[in-house]
Amino acid sequence: RRPGARQGWLRLWAFGASAVAAGLAVVLVLRPAPEPRLMTVLLTSRDQPAWLVEAAPDGAIRLASLNPRPVEQDRVLQLWALPPGATAPTSLGLIPAEGRLTVTPQAVRPVPGMLIEISLEPPGGSPIGRPTGPVLFIGRLTAAGAS
Repeated sequence: RRPGARQGWLRLWAFGASAVAAGLAVVLVLRPAPEPRLMTVLLTSRDQPAWLVEAAPDGAIRLASLNPRPVEQDRVLQLWALPPGATAPTSLGLIPAEGRLTVTPQAVRPVPGMLIEISLEPPGGSPIGRPTGPVLFIGRLTAAGAS
């Protein structure tokens, strides 16, 4: 083998490795930042954590009870969303007895500042499209890690 051939091969390899590293750097720099995860903790009237609400970037809203409590026999809990600027909340559905619910609402998209409410309603939920019973829990979606 000739010594010059080996140097040429090393130069070609170094150039190729540098090109790959530069390409990766461009991808990392130009990649958009991931959307922040939106969350809120709904509190009881005594400021105790009761529900965790998380909105995924795909629009799905997940609700989980942190402190499950039974509801009166003739009542149900209903989940509502009120985006900023809206004049009336949108029902996201009835909350099952086990206290977990995942919905992907068609009418609203989770955004920072959106109010999430849970009201006490008659069986089958509110008959008029807005809370008829008391709003027991309320919180505002914020980006996870934001104060």
